[in-house]
Amino acid sequence: MWAERQRIDLKHDWTQLTEAERIRKAMAMLDMAQEIVDRGPVIDLKPSPIVYDPTDGDELAEQERRRRQEQQQQDDHNQPGGIGR
Repeated sequence: MWAERQRIDLKHDWTQLTEAERIRKAMAMLDMAQEIVDRGPVIDLKPSPIVYDPTDGDELAEQERRRRQEQQQQDDHNQPGGIGR
């Protein structure tokens, strides 16, 4: 269940390791760091530009435009006419 909680205790006490174990762990961490550096950047430093395609229609925008136009026509039709209308 979501209501149940679990507790996990992690031990980071390197003082209990022998000097040889500390060196081995440190070398393993340095190897991991070097592997990350060797992979190179994670993000593309030269992203492709965003290009607008005018032939690609936006259906939602067109539907919204039509809905507003119909609403405006209904409003115009329902308003009483005056001079200049």
